[in-house]
Amino acid sequence: MKNKLKRKKECAKEAGIPVQREVASRLTVAGMGDALATYFEARACQRSEATSCAGGNTTGAAMALAELCFDTLMEEGVKAKIALEAGVCTPAVEKIIEANTLLIIGVLIAAVLVLGMLASLITSWEKQTAIHWGMFLGIVLVIALPILFTFTFKQASGDNFVRGFFNWNNSNVETMDNYIVFYLKNLGVMFILPVLSLIFGTKKQRRIMMPALFLWLISEFVLFQPNPYDNNKLMLVSYFFFCVASADFVWDTAVNFCEFTKKRIHILRPVLVTIVAILGTLAAALTMGREAVADYELYSADYVSLCKWVEKNTEPSDIFLTANNHNNAIASLTGRNIVCGSGSFLYFHGLDYAAQEADVKTMYENPEARDSLLEKYNVTYIVIGPWENGSYSIPDINSFAKNYDCIYNKNGILVFEV
Repeated sequence: MKNKLKRKKECAKEAGIPVQREVASRLTVAGMGDALATYFEARACQRSEATSCAGGNTTGAAMALAELCFDTLMEEGVKAKIALEAGVCTPAVEKIIEANTLLIIGVLIAAVLVLGMLASLITSWEKQTAIHWGMFLGIVLVIALPILFTFTFKQASGDNFVRGFFNWNNSNVETMDNYIVFYLKNLGVMFILPVLSLIFGTKKQRRIMMPALFLWLISEFVLFQPNPYDNNKLMLVSYFFFCVASADFVWDTAVNFCEFTKKRIHILRPVLVTIVAILGTLAAALTMGREAVADYELYSADYVSLCKWVEKNTEPSDIFLTANNHNNAIASLTGRNIVCGSGSFLYFHGLDYAAQEADVKTMYENPEARDSLLEKYNVTYIVIGPWENGSYSIPDINSFAKNYDCIYNKNGILVFEV
């Protein structure tokens, strides 16, 4: 095994230029999974002829990009992983980084541009750099204007969108903590160290901290979605910069301590940094451990079999009556339209789904009102399975069998054709 790994590293070194060992191959692989999903999401939208957020259908250019991303991951993914594990940068690595970032960096680019511009403005001697950052940000905004005016601003005009709010995700009266206690529980030492680096740190550390702190304060006082928890997307960007400044501060502190005591304590600096790294990532490690032992099934084998049948025997434009669970197999795996999607998704995008949700319930539970609603929504097929039986009080399955043809009956899942 060691010889095999050694040979992989030698091959990778022959193919590229050495880079820092800190390049995290596991994070890159995680990004590959995220990028890989893009192709299947785009394909599902194209097959169902779904309308995009901008009001149109999936374009050929979008599908071409998604397919290019997929093909790149399939061809270069394994080679890039081997190279990263060996600590080298190869053409395969560069192609994978491009594929990972090309389709998913919109918000992150904007946040980093703002942070960079603010950092430059705070440091007066870098005004020219600030101008360059501002030019880049201006170009990004111009490119984003069509989607901002056709969808984003219109979507965010409801009362539950942009609004004042204090203390992210700490509003439950029954479980509310003191402000400091709340963040000590959530961030631990990484709540204390950024404050220390801001007060006692070097000019370089403050330059890193100030723009990140500005973004953090925005996310502490302004909510941008109905779900308060979603502000963590902004906080995570700040958190990355907090970690960088804090690590630099801890290192400098260790160096200064050694100089003050006039003792060469070689082990002190790496020990301190290691302790901070463990404390700073402990919550994430616990979360990963919880997920590793969790017994969570996204789609059962029975629903996967149903979806394979649906893809072969129905049209992309057909509409299905199903439960509106968030992991709806019909919508996710086949790209077919359903009457009402998950409320957790619709609500957080500012869409009023109350009428459709009530109508779905009526169609399953009230035989007398069913036919008129099926016609209203142009329903082609009715699905009755574990999710539907668990979500609605279906009075009598015979009321469906008498009026509609049962064209699928397998493992407790029925499909009726309207």
